[in-house]
Amino acid sequence: MTKREHKKQLIIDTAFKVWGENFFYNTSLSSLADAMGMSKPAIYRYFNNKEALVLAMKEDFISKYQSLLKKTSKNGLKDINSILLDYTEIPIRFFAGNYNYYRFIFLKLFSQERDLTKLLDDMKGSEDHFAGPILFQSIGLIKIDALSL
Repeated sequence: MTKREHKKQLIIDTAFKVWGENFFYNTSLSSLADAMGMSKPAIYRYFNNKEALVLAMKEDFISKYQSLLKKTSKNGLKDINSILLDYTEIPIRFFAGNYNYYRFIFLKLFSQERDLTKLLDDMKGSEDHFAGPILFQSIGLIKIDALSL
C-alpha cells in the first residue's frame, strides 16, 4: 500500500469512527478534519467531495464484508448446522466488533429511502426480496452490493 493509499484508508477509517459516534447525523468534512488534525482542504486531496468519501466508505465496507463471507465459505464445513451457525455467528461478531459499519448501513445508506414501509410493501411477493430492482433504485445499490449485504 502506497503512502497515499494508506492516508486515504486512514481517512475512511476515521470517518467511520467519528461520524459513527454521532450516528452519521453530522457528516461534515470539518468534523472529520478536526478529528484527524488536518485541514478540510487536505481531505480534498484524497476525495473530490463528501459524496466521494461516502462512496469510498460504502466500497470499503462491502469489500471487508465480502472478504468475511468468502472466508466463511472456505471453512470447509460439512454439515448444515455448522454452515448455518458459521453464516450467522461470523456476521454478528463482525457487526458487534464494528458497530459503526452497522450504523453506516442503516443510517446512511438506507436513510436514502424516505418511506421504508412503502419500500418493504413494494418488495412483498418477490422471490428475491433483498435483490429486487426496487431496492436497487431506492438506495443506489448495485446487485453485488445487495447480495453481499
